[in-house]
Amino acid sequence: MYRTHKAKQLDLFTQIAPIMDVLDREDEIIKLADSIDWDYIEKIYSRNFTSTKKSGNPNNYPARVAFGALFLKQYSGLTDRQLVQQIKQNPYWQYFLGYEEYSPMNTFHPSTMVDFRKRFPEDFLNELNARNAQKVIDKWNNSAKKDGKKVDQDDHENNQDNDQSASSPEDSDQAAPSDEPVQNHGTVKIDATCCVADVAFPTDLNLLNKSRIWTEKCIDHLYATYGSLNKNGTKPRTYRQEARNKYHAFVKHPRVRKTKTMRNAVKEQLGYVKRNLKIIDHYISEFPDCLDSLFPVERNRLETVRIVYDQQQGMYKSKSHTVENRIISLSQPYIRPIVRGKQKAKVEFGAKLSISVVEGYTFIDKLSFDSYNEGTHEEFLTVMENYRNRFGCYPEKVLADKIYGNRQNRKWCKEHGIHLSAEPLGRKRKDQREQRQQKRQDTSERNEVECKFGNLKRRWGMDLITSKLEATGKTEITMSIVTMNLFRNTRLSQA
Repeated sequence: MYRTHKAKQLDLFTQIAPIMDVLDREDEIIKLADSIDWDYIEKIYSRNFTSTKKSGNPNNYPARVAFGALFLKQYSGLTDRQLVQQIKQNPYWQYFLGYEEYSPMNTFHPSTMVDFRKRFPEDFLNELNARNAQKVIDKWNNSAKKDGKKVDQDDHENNQDNDQSASSPEDSDQAAPSDEPVQNHGTVKIDATCCVADVAFPTDLNLLNKSRIWTEKCIDHLYATYGSLNKNGTKPRTYRQEARNKYHAFVKHPRVRKTKTMRNAVKEQLGYVKRNLKIIDHYISEFPDCLDSLFPVERNRLETVRIVYDQQQGMYKSKSHTVENRIISLSQPYIRPIVRGKQKAKVEFGAKLSISVVEGYTFIDKLSFDSYNEGTHEEFLTVMENYRNRFGCYPEKVLADKIYGNRQNRKWCKEHGIHLSAEPLGRKRKDQREQRQQKRQDTSERNEVECKFGNLKRRWGMDLITSKLEATGKTEITMSIVTMNLFRNTRLSQA
């Protein structure tokens, strides 16, 4: 038996204010909002705007709204449009953004998220993330006090007074501070990965087909603006229907991938793109300012198409598939193929990221869309100098992959008294128990950096970078690390 109940819906539209009084203060978002130094974020955010009141547009959104929106996007994994809708419905998120009262109205347009990413570039977020280094130093100092490794300052001053009284005034005047080197401290785990971008898998034929389509759009725009080139009113012939039919006739049979058939298809598309570019050049010769009439996206695509054509033409003539600074996407020409050699994908497309993990905190050492070898001596020195700038000393131990174990890195670590987790060179000893035990311990400790990559890609949105601009893509990657570190601070404070 089911007993019917009369619905007694509260009128939330007239009783909105009491909702803020019943928020759970133990909620994770509430505690995180109270622990963040919003004044420091406001200081960083204000660099984007001029100091004079007469120049520039007024800032309609404070730093807490801009940074909070980026943070909540990485926290939730929603799109920009979904995020704005969720902020409209969630009073906890509105409290995190600093709103004084709950409002069911949309806070900002989803396109404003692009401006927020531009106002928090990579260097701003790295500066914010670097504040965690001071927390690590404080932790080391507290542990040193507990272990008795730090000399009490009062006793040190008493010993100093006794030494000065025993010595002569001339000796005290000539005394100079000691230049003893700073001792190494801490353990750093380093590694690199690829942050995959949201692009289609590139093939030569697909790139040429997209290039042909964009050149046809430019020709249509120029014809609509300036008319015909031969003064008879006819539109320049591009054979677009024939090119489209040939392309689809090839891609409809994906299992037929003979080299000769593929080369013929690429040659045909190269010819169509070349013909279209000649027509556009003819318009430029007749009307020098005609490119100004194109939309910005058409001009950008046209510049990219010219580079793609030169690269594809060179690879076709040399019968190769490699070229320097190869473009794999017309909409994101800054993305490069990153050869990783993984079992899942030998080549990935996106930004390459090198990180350091110290006491559970993650720091960015290098972020670039160009491929580089993280194991070279120059890159290794960059990581070590970044560690020294953050903590004031070199580490005691460096736990890294075997790609870092070249002779130059080994020699440098030996000179600076740093333990590098790499197998010793030369003939193996008969008794390898100590080496195996040390290797097992280093490997178990180094797994932390692999876990960080897993957390960043599975939880904090680094598995697929959807931003279309180079600057906003780097902001999205850096924001993932900042978000993870901020949540680590909150959870440690609760423990």
